[in-house]
Amino acid sequence: MPTEPGQSVDKEQVVNEVTTIRHQNAQSLTKLRELFDKAETEKNNRDAENKEVKQIANQIETIRKQITETDTILKPLEAELDKTDASSSPDRIKAEIQALEYSLHVNYSTQREKTISRKMTDLSKKLKSLAKLEPKFQERRSLRAALRELRKQLSEKVKELKSHAAKSESHHQAMLLLFKQAEELQTHLPEAFSKLDEKRNTLKQLTAVEREDEQIRRKQYQQEEKQRQQKEQQHNAEAKQKIVQQMQSVKKKALEILVRFKQGEPISLEELQTLQLAGIEI
Repeated sequence: MPTEPGQSVDKEQVVNEVTTIRHQNAQSLTKLRELFDKAETEKNNRDAENKEVKQIANQIETIRKQITETDTILKPLEAELDKTDASSSPDRIKAEIQALEYSLHVNYSTQREKTISRKMTDLSKKLKSLAKLEPKFQERRSLRAALRELRKQLSEKVKELKSHAAKSESHHQAMLLLFKQAEELQTHLPEAFSKLDEKRNTLKQLTAVEREDEQIRRKQYQQEEKQRQQKEQQHNAEAKQKIVQQMQSVKKKALEILVRFKQGEPISLEELQTLQLAGIEI
């Protein structure tokens, strides 16, 4: 049976609303899972960078200890060697002797030879007297070179640490933003699902009312159909009774015509048809 037009429109509207809200909620849940997955990825990346930072920090600490240890050895050696003339290092004396030899070679004169020879003699004596300090000078050079290398390594490790620390902070901020977005989305989900339940309840109520109306209409239809059939049966019975009565009347009249016909009276065409209708043959 057809439903009422007004109710059909209301139910269709609610069905569309339920479908729309369910789709929106499904999208929200998918988005929420994506946000949590991305946040977890950012967290893992941050933790990986923090692990690198920790390892580099340990390496930096080791290098700083090595610098301190090397500097501890170098400082007393520097103090001991600084007591000598600043120009008294073997390397400087050798360089000065070579410079004097070259100077004499390119600009020779007897007077200059005497002067330069005296200087070279004095420098050679000084070089011999400093020969016993050569191991310490060599040690100082080695320690200074080691310090330069350690400080270079320290500078590189500090830059590396800052790079990883910056990446860690970037991943951390991205993670916080994603968790914030997920939290905001979660805040609206209860209301959305509550609205969906409300629409579903409304749809159930409309469906229940629709069923009830349908049952009422079906019952009413069945009653009307029963009354129609009863009327039809009564009408058929009355028509049948009327036909029976008419046939009885026709037969009675036909018998009267038949009697007169047998008595030799002529009959009309209409009376002949009455006989035929009654099933009497003459």
